[in-house]
Amino acid sequence: MSTPNECLHAQALEAEMQWLSAVMDARFKQHFEQEADQPIPSPPKVLSGSALATVLHQYQCGESERLVLALALAPHLRPELLDAFFVRNQNLDRGFTEFGGSKGVAHGGFIPTGETASFLLAGNSLEKRFALMQILGPSHSFCQNEILALESSPSGEPALSGRLTLSSEWLSRLCMGEGTKPSFSSEFPAQRVSTPLAWETLVLGEHTLNQVSQLRLWLQRSVALMHMPGCPPHREQGLRVSLHGPAGVGKTLSALLLGKESATDVYKLDLKLIGGWDADCAQRGLDRVFKLASNRQWMLLIENAGLLQDDGVTATQASNFAHLRMHLASFAGLALLESRQPFADESGLVDMAVRFGLPDVGQRLQLWKIYLPEAKTDADVRFEDVAERYPFTGAQIANAVFCAFLYCAQRGGATVSDSDLQRCLSDVE
Repeated sequence: MSTPNECLHAQALEAEMQWLSAVMDARFKQHFEQEADQPIPSPPKVLSGSALATVLHQYQCGESERLVLALALAPHLRPELLDAFFVRNQNLDRGFTEFGGSKGVAHGGFIPTGETASFLLAGNSLEKRFALMQILGPSHSFCQNEILALESSPSGEPALSGRLTLSSEWLSRLCMGEGTKPSFSSEFPAQRVSTPLAWETLVLGEHTLNQVSQLRLWLQRSVALMHMPGCPPHREQGLRVSLHGPAGVGKTLSALLLGKESATDVYKLDLKLIGGWDADCAQRGLDRVFKLASNRQWMLLIENAGLLQDDGVTATQASNFAHLRMHLASFAGLALLESRQPFADESGLVDMAVRFGLPDVGQRLQLWKIYLPEAKTDADVRFEDVAERYPFTGAQIANAVFCAFLYCAQRGGATVSDSDLQRCLSDVE
């Protein structure tokens, strides 16, 4: 059953398809019947609250942009609507050149091209045709935000002969109000990461916690802070932060909690992986990641960032990392660089460094009680002794608790016993 919001999105798009149909009818009459005074219908009022209304407002789309968007949507929503473009020129026994269009491999319908948009919007006007080229060009918000694009034409063929393509993410967003997230691939070498945990599970030393709190404040007030009188100019380029320390002490969890609290998608790039790719592939992928991260205000988590200051990298790695540095220098969001060691002061790569240390006895006791509540343990489990004896990190404690629950389930117990826990502690050591 459709939700009220889904019905709203559908109604808004149905109105757009009806408008596109009316525009096509008017243009065909102008073209075939020489009715120059045939008026082109104005677009309908957009339903407030629909995904379409949000997009049109956010990107300040005029009537021309709106018609191009409707045309790109048509093959996905009302493919039969475009069948009218299959009419044949009786004089030449072929389709009309001015209609443009192409056919897909599996799709038997008409796929609009830039030429199709030009027929609807420009007619015989070169001035309007040039304006359409701007709408379909690389500097327009459609291209910048990967909403829709004009595919490249085969070598030597007219630019507007390329297909109009709507991205799958924006198709989903317009139809259902929420876009699909890009998946990891060689063309997009980043992975969206998240956590079900809350701030209460992050146990850090006082100084580290204060620094993380500064990042929380920056995310809440970044726009206002960057425009405060006297704020250093480079802060307008976002914030690059080093998160350094041993494995398992809360670096990644801090990043994910920052993203969760600010409702910001966090995408992780692993430099070990990217450094091993050939330069063309890696750099194209990085270009795409940073373009989308900037447009959609993502937070970036760079894993194994210590490689950026490693002198022993290969020529390909050095080239890929230099490309990454270039993007980081101008990235307007929050980039978190995760490594074991701090960055050298002279590297100029980070604006702020947050050091994560090993938890002390008190912090370990707190972590044990968070991950293994007393209500889930037998009376013989003594957290104080375990915390004192075993200098575990938070990640090691979480793993030991998970293992203890497995042993508990294996013997059919309802609560974790000291023997369950002791077996796991030996394994972790």
